[in-house]
This record gives sequence, C-alpha cells and structure tokens, in this order.
Amino acid sequence: LANGQAQQQQFGLLEDLVADTRYALRALRRNPAYTAAAVLTLGLGIGANTAVFSVMDSVLLRPLPYDRAERLVLAGTFERGDPVPAAPFATYAEYLAWKAESRTLEAVGAYTSAPFRVSGGQEPVLAQALVIDAGLLPVLGVRPYIGAGFTADLDARGGARAVLLSYDHWQSNFGGDPGIVGGTIELNGHPYEVRGVLPAGFDFPPATRGAEGWLSLDPSLFVSLRAIEQEIGNYGYWVVGRLADGVTTEDAAAELAALSEPVAVSMTGEAAERDVRVAGLQEAVVGPLRPALLAFLCAVALVLLIACVNLGALMLARLSARERELGLRFALGAGRRRIARQLATESMIVAVLGGAAGIVIAAIGLQALVGAAPQDLPGLADAAINVRVLAFALLVTCTAGILVGVLPALRASGVAARVVNGGRGGVSQRGTRRTHGVLVVTEVALAAALLVAAGLLIRSFGVLAGIDPGFRDDHILTVHTSVPSDRYAARADVLAYYDDVERRIAALPGVLAVSAVDRLPFGRSSSRIPVEDRTDQSRNGAAVPIALNLTARPGYFEAMEIPLVQGRVFDLRDIEGELPGVVISRSLAEQLWPQGDVIGQHVTAFGRTLEVVGVVGDVRHFGPAVAPEPMIYFAHATDPFLRRAMTLVLRTRSSPEVLAPLVRAAIRAADPLVPISPARSFSALRAEKVAGERFNALLVGVSGALALLLVAVGIYGVMAFAIVHRTREIGIRIALGASSVGVLGNVLGEAARLVTAGLAIGLLTALPLTLLLRGLLFGIEPLDPMSFAIAATVMILVGMLAALLPARRAARVEPLAALREE
Repeated sequence: LANGQAQQQQFGLLEDLVADTRYALRALRRNPAYTAAAVLTLGLGIGANTAVFSVMDSVLLRPLPYDRAERLVLAGTFERGDPVPAAPFATYAEYLAWKAESRTLEAVGAYTSAPFRVSGGQEPVLAQALVIDAGLLPVLGVRPYIGAGFTADLDARGGARAVLLSYDHWQSNFGGDPGIVGGTIELNGHPYEVRGVLPAGFDFPPATRGAEGWLSLDPSLFVSLRAIEQEIGNYGYWVVGRLADGVTTEDAAAELAALSEPVAVSMTGEAAERDVRVAGLQEAVVGPLRPALLAFLCAVALVLLIACVNLGALMLARLSARERELGLRFALGAGRRRIARQLATESMIVAVLGGAAGIVIAAIGLQALVGAAPQDLPGLADAAINVRVLAFALLVTCTAGILVGVLPALRASGVAARVVNGGRGGVSQRGTRRTHGVLVVTEVALAAALLVAAGLLIRSFGVLAGIDPGFRDDHILTVHTSVPSDRYAARADVLAYYDDVERRIAALPGVLAVSAVDRLPFGRSSSRIPVEDRTDQSRNGAAVPIALNLTARPGYFEAMEIPLVQGRVFDLRDIEGELPGVVISRSLAEQLWPQGDVIGQHVTAFGRTLEVVGVVGDVRHFGPAVAPEPMIYFAHATDPFLRRAMTLVLRTRSSPEVLAPLVRAAIRAADPLVPISPARSFSALRAEKVAGERFNALLVGVSGALALLLVAVGIYGVMAFAIVHRTREIGIRIALGASSVGVLGNVLGEAARLVTAGLAIGLLTALPLTLLLRGLLFGIEPLDPMSFAIAATVMILVGMLAALLPARRAARVEPLAALREE
C-alpha cells in the first residue's frame, strides 16, 4: 500500500510538472517580446561564458598532445639569485650527465634551435630547425608519418648527419614526394640523409609566452644533434624528460642538482652557482597564460550575473501584468508552493531556451575568438564545442535558471494573496520598487567593476602600442637571407653580394632606402658582449658595461630612421683597417662617458680596439614591452666575424607588402641559389609582439560593452515599469501644478541615485579586483585614476541615457487621462 501511494504521489508530481511546462510554454508564446528579450539576454551571458570556457578547456585543461603528457617535465638550470624562469636552459655537459646517470627520469631528450640553409627542394630556402637527440621523439611518444626516424646509432659521438622533415615543409618544398625519404638534401652546404617525415599537425615545441611576446619556433626541420655538437656546443639546450613512476618534480630536481655539481667543478674548478628547475611541461607552456584566461572567465561570468539580475528584474516587472491571473489561481485553490513552482518552471524554460541560444552564440563567438586570439596560443586550433563544453553550458544554464527564478517565485504567492484579499497587487508596492532598485544597483556595481578592468587593459594596450621603439616601424619590408660559404668564401665576396642585392632593390619603384642588419629588432636572437673604455683609469673595479652587439650595413640607420645623436653613421669609409669604427647607443655612451665627450673615444670589444664614430638613439630591440639595452653596432665590412646571414630592411613609399614579390625577384636575380625567407612587413612583426595584450583588451572590452548594454536595458526596463505604475501619481502632480521639467528631473534624479549608489559600490569592489590584473598591465598601475574616472563617466552617461526615454514619457503624462485610467 505504501509503495502504491508513493508511486501515485510521484505520478502526480510528474503530471503537475507536465502541466506546468505546457502552461509556461503557452504563457511565453502569448508574450513573444518578453520571451525574445529574456532568451537573448540570457543567451548572450551563457554564450560568452561557453566560448571562453571552450578556449580554457583547449588551452589549460586539455593535456598536451604527447604520450603520457602529465609525466613530461622540462629541466634546466639558472643563475642562483635570478628570477626562476618558466623554461630554463641546460648546458650540453649538464644534459649529457643527466641523460647518462639520472634515475628519476626514465627517458630524456634534448633540443635547441638553429636556422639552416636548405637546398635540394623546389628552391633554396631558410628554415628554422630543432636540433634534437635521438631520445626526444620517443620521450614524446611520436612516430614519423613515413620513414624510420632517428635511431640509437645517431647518438654516438659524431654520428651520421640526418634530418626529419615537418609535414608542412615536406609538402611545400618537396611536393609531398615520399621518395625523398632515404635521399639526401643539403643543409648549410653539408649533405644530410632524410630519415623520415613527421605527422601532420605535430606541434613541438609549443609556443610560450614571455615579456618579449610569443616565442614560437615552428620548426620545418629536425636535425640530429650529435653529428653537429661541435658546431653548436655553446648553445643552451632544453631538456625534456619523463618522470619515473612514483617520482615527483622535487625528487628529480634534487637528483639533477647533485649530478650537475661535478659538471660545474670539472668546467670551472669550483662549485656551481646555479639552481635546477624541473617543471611539468604543460605548466611551463600554459602557466603564464592562466592568469589572463582566468581573468577572462571572471569577466564573462560577471556578464552572465548581470544578465541574470537583469532578467530577474524583468520577470518581477512582468508579474504586474499577471496579478489577476495569479490571484484567480490562488482563489481556485492553488497554494503558494504551486504558484512558486509554476513561475520557477517558467524561469527554467527561459533558461533552457537561453542555453540553447547561448550554444549558437558560443559557436559563432568561438570563431571570432579564435580569429582574434594570438595564433601561437597553444591548443587554440583544437578549441571546439565538445562534450565538456556542453556540460559546462548545461551547468551554467541550470545555475542561471535558479538565479533568475528564485526572486519572482518567492514574491508571486504574496502578490496573488494580496489580490484575493482586495489589495492593489504586490508588484507595484513600495517593497517591489525597492527590490527593483536593489537589482539596478547590483547590476550597475557589477558593470562598473568590469568597466574598470576593461579600462585598465585597454589603456595598458594603448600605452604599449604607442611606445616609441626607437625607430619608425611603418613602411618597412624585411627579408632574411644567408649566403652559403662554399659559394662566398671570402669577406669581399659576401660584401659584394649584398652590395649587388641592395643596388637591385634600390632600383625598384617605391623603395626609399635599403640596407641590412644581422639581428633585426623585435626578433628573438641576441648576443651580448662587454664593452670597455680603453682610456678610463678611474673605474676602480666597477662592472664593465654589457651591450647587445649588432652588425649593420651602410644605410641601416637611415632605413630604420634611428636618430643620430652625435658623430656619423656607417658609410664607405668603414672598410677593413687598423682601427675599425663602431656606432654605440645613447645609453651605452652615457654609461661609458657621462660627461658627453664620446666621438673619437676608443673601446675594447671582442679583444679589439675600436673607435666610436657615432652615437644613435636607444632601440627597444626585444619589443615595445622590453626596456632598451645598451647596444654597439659593428660595420659589416669590419665586423670581427664574417656575417653571412643578414636581414634586408627596406623603407617603402607605399604598402610594403605590394613590393614583396618584386623584392624577392630582385634577390633571386642576384643569385638564384642563395636561400631567402618569405618577405614580411615590420608592422606584422610588431603586431605579433603585442598580440597577447591586444587580445586581453579586446576580450575584456567586449565583455564590458555587453555589460553596459545589459545595464542600459535593465535601467530602461525598471524606469519604464516605475512610470507605468506611477501614472496616477504623476498625473495628480501635474494637475496640481508640477511642470514637465520638474517631473523629468524627478525621474532622472531617481535613476541618478540608483546609478550613483551602484557606481560607488562597484568602484569600491574594483579596488581589490584590479590588483589581480597587475601581471597583465604595462605602463599603468592597477589603481590608475584615469581608468576609474573613465569607467564612472561612461556608467553615468549610459545610465542617464537609458532613463531619459521613460523620463520624457512621464513628463508628457496627461492628468485627465491618468485619472480616467485609474
């Protein structure tokens, strides 16, 4: 009997739920304007959250696409006392010791990066390569698409020169010919056996984010390490290992530190002053991205919360049109719980419809998000609406339904009871107006906090984008080239080649200036050397300045428009002689000669005595976010090293991209066998450097704009509702002599009080929240007064504009019409 009663009760509840659902659908269908507004409002919030979570799922939560990725670590060393780097290097000797003796790492691989001249394909090209040992790909669990890959015999000292091709490079430069495997190509003039082709989509190493922008190697070749270890022995190496079972990163770090100690003693004769860092590979890659992505998720979560508050106020207002209906249902026997359940069912249906709309908006927004995000963002290409993302959207939808429906459901039964007892209804009472006011204050506060965050990031990006890098970076085209040693053995041959190329390019229409440099600004490579004043006898043991050294050809400073401060720049006088001339940057000149007497001074660098012939302005060599360093420029003709690889820079009259095919043809005409890189404008290089900051500002800015839109709609709705229910009062006031201006001011004053209260709460709430953005800001402080002032001004303007239309409607109320309506 008890079981039968329980089943009958469950059937009754199910029957009631079906009835409530059918009734709710009919009610929503009868009011399409309300339904569309509610679904769209909620859909925007759910869609924004779902799209951002999809990116977070792909970038932060999904394991890297390697075998047992959770056990992969990146190991390296760094100077004791220095900040801990996310991805430190190891020396070659440290790597060999770890590989031979480590027990905490069950497998070890290493890699470094180097450019190579590639011949044997469709045309000579310059390609970025990873120089790897035979253990790296097995550590990652990667097998070649075709071919055998690297085998253990290549790890023997001086092993055979072998290379693997990336899938894209195999397709673009070798036409996807499988016969290339087992054949030979030339790298830097040496024959290399092609052992295989790696799978399509294989992405290693993943891009990393640092102060200098995105570091994305995107290698086309994978070259065997041991065959050329003598050539790159002074390079730094990234060491990738797989932790043995039961071993932690702390255990591995302690063991590797112990193994590094004898290496340091053997090399320097004393104990090491370096610490070891062992970190999960995924953490090293995505760790720096976590604060930004979490900030984005918080921003869109605020948008969803504002949407829920807005929709809650809208549903409360809708109760005023349903007073008689609710009262009749209460009089016919519907209890308070049943009425509340009916409205909760309507809220959940609106939430479900909003969730469905949100999935569609998320799919569209995700495409826009991927298009706007830095393309080097790890895992970005795999972002999609998958099962985990749908589960997140379902959770958000349910949460939104509960948040939206609680307040109307709680108040509805009271409304119905008061109508039955002869009252005027609950919605228009002072308590409900107060509730509406609280909701407006809440959404204004949330939007104000979000606007402050958006203002900080937008201003930060503006500061970064407006920084003077020390040269004019517009209308510049760059092409990297490297002359092979077997064709250009002597310095005179190399100089003659670049002279010929520059003459050909200078003859092209639209070219204003052309030159070359060995390390282009905003690049990744660098070389620093000590520069000592030979005539200074008063330093008394002070540290010798360390400067970035670059090699430039005549016309470089003019082409880049780097300002000349003193003396002269390179010209035809800078040829091989007893005392070569150098140009130094302003900051290096100030370190060496604070009194300003610079030209004609002698310095020592690379063991040679050099004469300072000029001083130029400081350049932000590593990008706008990195402060300028002291620099010394060597003339190409007198550089102590023969620089075969140079980057041509040319200033154009119009768009540099238009000239790219002509420039490449001119270089090919000088010597078709010299490899060159694709031509790129410097504007594209700068855009890559600030891509992360631009994405931060864009995403939070769009979130702020959505919040503003929702707040405007919310204020308009609440004020319009208030005017409808104050029509009689306003009519009486006008009949008693109140002016239209006075009524307008009264309504706007009420809106201003609500906006001001919400703004004060929001700005106070934003104070601690802005500190979380400190790591994402450049050039401004988290408590930047301008950002707070702009957010407050925008919020007040939007609030007043949203209230203006209902206020004007109130000012035009006809007293007799209002009284007749009552």
